[in-house]
Amino acid sequence: MPELIWIGLLEHTHGMKQAADLTISLAQTAVEVGNHPPKRWYAPATAYSLLSIEQQNQVVKKLETANNLHPFKVALSSLITLYPECPLKFLFQNEGIQLEDKDDALNEYKEFLNEYSNKYDRVATLAQANAVYIAFVTDILKVERGVSALEDFPDIAAFPNTEKSKRVAASLYPVINVLMGIFLTENGYSHYSPWSRYFWNRGLQLDHCSMKKAKESDE
Repeated sequence: MPELIWIGLLEHTHGMKQAADLTISLAQTAVEVGNHPPKRWYAPATAYSLLSIEQQNQVVKKLETANNLHPFKVALSSLITLYPECPLKFLFQNEGIQLEDKDDALNEYKEFLNEYSNKYDRVATLAQANAVYIAFVTDILKVERGVSALEDFPDIAAFPNTEKSKRVAASLYPVINVLMGIFLTENGYSHYSPWSRYFWNRGLQLDHCSMKKAKESDE
């Protein structure tokens, strides 16, 4: 989930539709400048650290030309400030990020993280859906009709309020696991990327860790 947190923050800040447009813009630009065979999945944050500095600069220039760079900075400024080794920090071109109140930024981030932390809840599910959407658009993933509920992929927008959206989500989770496993293997990582390890360790530095209370039963 640390690999997809940037997608969740884009959705949290800009809404599902604009976030999808932004993530596709970034992923397609990275595919274009990266020219990496086989095609790399640019949903994990770590994927962007695999671009050379020159390629990262090209991505930034293309996003800026398309007027898509600023929305990323708005959504990700707190993440980059709190986690300065985030692979997407290149979008800020090493410029200093000044937040008016870091405590407020941390509290706002924690509120988001509380919603994002359960991969089966709406916030995290939509982030995973966006990651799969990137795989579709960049021609990494194809779905044949009649084989998977993913053929009804657009219905995920209604999750968890319809049965069809729940079926799409049920197909979504194992696909994410497979895509992430392939990504890690292709790029020489074991179970975790350096970013994932850093994310958890840095989180403990930012604040203490506590277990979420189980929801009380209606009975």
